[in-house]
Amino acid sequence: MLNVPETRQQQLLAKLASGEQLIAQDLAVEFGVSLDTIRRDIIALEQQGKAQRVRGGAVATAPASPAVSG
Repeated sequence: MLNVPETRQQQLLAKLASGEQLIAQDLAVEFGVSLDTIRRDIIALEQQGKAQRVRGGAVATAPASPAVSG
């Protein structure tokens, strides 16, 4: 069911959680969808704060730094 955006996005999040960088072109081939579809998925993840877009794909967002007490 990779034609369901939520399913694809969950798989993309799993890849990010395992330390992988998302390469849009490779993912389009892997999932059998268009490059634009993957781009929309990445944008959706970015809007949720779960990924950061980079040229050609996305990376996991950096965890928030703990506040430094002074």
